[in-house]
Amino acid sequence: MYLALRNGLLSDRVKSEMPAVVRGSETMLARLKNPETGIYQVFADTPTYYLMDNVEVYTALVASGRTKAADALASAIRHQFDQGRSWQPAFPRFEHQSFYPHVLARTFLWVPGVFTTRAEAGSDMASWMAQYGDRWRRRTDDHFAWGLVAWNLHQLAPIEAACWRHSVRPYSSAIGWTVLDAAVDVALQHSGIGVECPR
Repeated sequence: MYLALRNGLLSDRVKSEMPAVVRGSETMLARLKNPETGIYQVFADTPTYYLMDNVEVYTALVASGRTKAADALASAIRHQFDQGRSWQPAFPRFEHQSFYPHVLARTFLWVPGVFTTRAEAGSDMASWMAQYGDRWRRRTDDHFAWGLVAWNLHQLAPIEAACWRHSVRPYSSAIGWTVLDAAVDVALQHSGIGVECPR
C-alpha cells in the first residue's frame, strides 16, 4: 500500500480508506507476532512460521518507514531461519518438501537489501531459475501464479519477469491468480516490463 501510494497508483477513494486498512493490518500483525522469537506466524490459531511470510512483513515495514521494527524483524529472521549454509523455509519443519514453501522460500531473499548482496542474489537467482524457473512459469508443481517471484527478480532479471507476465496470459481459471498477482502484474507493467518472452 505504501509503495502504491508513493508511486501514485492509488485512487482518491482508496487513499481515503488507507488509514483504516493500515490500522486493521497492524492489529492483525500484532496478533501474529511471537513475542519470544520476534517472528510472525502464518495463522492466528496455528504456530506455523514461514520464512516467506516474515520477509514479506519485513519489506512492508521497510516500505512504511518503520526502520527500527524492520531491523528487529531482520535480526529475528536470521536467528530463527538462517541455518548457516541454508535457510529453513518453515517451522515446524515439514516432513516432505513441496514447491510452497520450500522451493519458493529462496526467492524471497532476492529482494534488494534484505539478506544478500546484489551479487549473491543474482547468483542464487540464476541457480534457482535454471533449476525451477520453467516449473514456476508452467506451474507444474503448483497451480498458483506466484507473481511475487517475478517481482523479486524483476530488477536483476527483467526478461524473466516479462516471461512470467507472458505465461499467465490468457488468464485462465486453471491459474491460481490472487489480488497480489494482479498487483504485481500492474506494477511490472508500470515499471516498463512488457509481456514479450524470447523463449
